[in-house]
Amino acid sequence: MPTYRGNRGNLLQHWVLAELIGLLRREVQPTARLCFIDAHAMSPYAVRHSNPGQTGADFDSVAARLPGQCTAYERAWHELSLQGRCRYPSSALLVRHLWQGPLHLVLCEADEETANEIAEWQQTLPPDTSSELHRGDWRARFRQDLPVGFAAHLISFDPYMFDRHGPPASPNPGNLGPSDIVRARAAVLGVARGPVVLQLSTYSANNANSQEDVIANVEPVFNAAGLELATTVRADGNMMSLVLTRDIGRIRDAQLQQRFTIWLERATVTGRGDR
Repeated sequence: MPTYRGNRGNLLQHWVLAELIGLLRREVQPTARLCFIDAHAMSPYAVRHSNPGQTGADFDSVAARLPGQCTAYERAWHELSLQGRCRYPSSALLVRHLWQGPLHLVLCEADEETANEIAEWQQTLPPDTSSELHRGDWRARFRQDLPVGFAAHLISFDPYMFDRHGPPASPNPGNLGPSDIVRARAAVLGVARGPVVLQLSTYSANNANSQEDVIANVEPVFNAAGLELATTVRADGNMMSLVLTRDIGRIRDAQLQQRFTIWLERATVTGRGDR
């Protein structure tokens, strides 16, 4: 059965993603068509993993108080959780809920059962939403051209970790290595026009891959594709989201790190003290 972890990593990734959608909505026309590409798609019908890890209590605190502080993320999570089978929204489900305009989805998923549930969800999408499901590793899909002709592109990677040493130290296809970043850069180069936002979320430093090491290895590769590191949002010494952009200036000034830190503190530590 497809699962989601249900810990601080989910909070980080999806709080940032919801904020990015809001910033993009102010960058382009409300009726503009967005292309969202998810390299590690998740089932909208997934259930929580039996072992969420040490930061699972943070997730519980936020979930118990929805819509909480009424951030875009919390409101969307609350509204979607009231709609049938969704226990926790996938990235694609959040994007579809928050964008409010025409949308094209490219969802990559190697796990067969998860892909089957994504395919089932695709049948429920509204007429203004087109979608492509790539059944297999995202790397195979990124060898092909990415869709073009959209007002903006939003691309999401959420590997378990980025390993700067690459294979054979990282045989797990759920990890990213240096060659994967080069492949992603090549795909982004094919998107010649319009704003591009790329969110890369990692969940483990794994001792030999500090956050500064990750940034030092990732940033210059994407710089060669015209993307700049707009911000880094960190949840702790392991979990962080890098946001790289092209042709969009709002994100750098949005103070996402400061706002996320304040939100997480209020939503978890204060919340647990109220129990």
